[in-house]
Amino acid sequence: AEGKTAILKVFLDQIIFRPFFLVALYFYLSLFNGGMETFLRSVRRDLFKMTITAWKYWTPAQLFNFWYVPLHLRVLFSNFMALVWNIYFSLSTPI
Repeated sequence: AEGKTAILKVFLDQIIFRPFFLVALYFYLSLFNGGMETFLRSVRRDLFKMTITAWKYWTPAQLFNFWYVPLHLRVLFSNFMALVWNIYFSLSTPI
C-alpha cells in the first residue's frame, strides 16, 4: 500500500503541479529578462521539452525520496534535488 501511495503522490505532482511550476518559473525569469513577449516565446519554444526533462529527473528523484529516504530527511533531500534542478534549468534555458 505504501508503494502505491508513493506512486500516486509522484503521479499527481508530475501531472498537475510540474507544468504549472515550470510556467511560473518561465514567467519569473521573463520578468527580469524581457517581459511578457519573452515569456510567451519561451513557453512556446521550451515548455514541452522542459516538462519531459523535468519528468525524467523528478519522477525517479521523488520515488526514491518517498520509498527510501527517512521522513525526517525528505525535505532536505528534495531541497538538494531542487538545487541541482535549478542549476540545470538556469543553464539550459536561453531566456
